[in-house]
Amino acid sequence: MEHTWHECEEENCFVCEGGLVLCTVCGGAEGSLTTHCCGYALDEYVFSDIFRGILDFKDNKWIIKAVQERKNE
Repeated sequence: MEHTWHECEEENCFVCEGGLVLCTVCGGAEGSLTTHCCGYALDEYVFSDIFRGILDFKDNKWIIKAVQERKNE
């Protein structure tokens, strides 16, 4: 599933005015976005692991990367 990007026509929207991307489904933004959208809202703990490169969602499944694997990339 592809991310659904936040779009609005409001003035002074911190997302639109700041040139940021935000998925309205999972809530991911910028560095906390997964490859594909999981289809449901995520919490701050999941976003933290995504941002740190430990967790990703791709092709309808969660992928957990080992610390050593990330160092070799």
